Amino acid sequence: MTPKILDQCTAGAFDGSVPFPETIRRITDDGVEWYSANLILGMKTYYGPDLSHHQTPWPDYDVPPVADAFCAESVSAAIRASQARQIDYREFLKRVAEAGVVYYTVHPKGRRAIYFGRHGDSFVEPFPS
Repeated sequence: MTPKILDQCTAGAFDGSVPFPETIRRITDDGVEWYSANLILGMKTYYGPDLSHHQTPWPDYDVPPVADAFCAESVSAAIRASQARQIDYREFLKRVAEAGVVYYTVHPKGRRAIYFGRHGDSFVEPFPS
């Protein structure tokens, strides 16, 4: 894994220069097996197949209020709005926090993302075809 590439992908998510499909391509090519995005800590942690890792803090990030109750329908709606490019990444994070998400994981080989709430609730989103 190349820290510079991972940092660029994270920064690109925030400034809109690297869309999600491109991020997945770049990090997979760079040897990332999966990553987690922590809304409380404001950082992504990328993991290699040997469980090596690299943490990338989010630029200019304020922790959004996270709802106590988890709402899978609202998580799904935020994902759809992001996929349709109706909202940017910051707004996506705000909306999933309002839906009760504290962190999510992305698994390129498994082609899915998993969103987790404060009390163990979760929502699995398969990657679009």
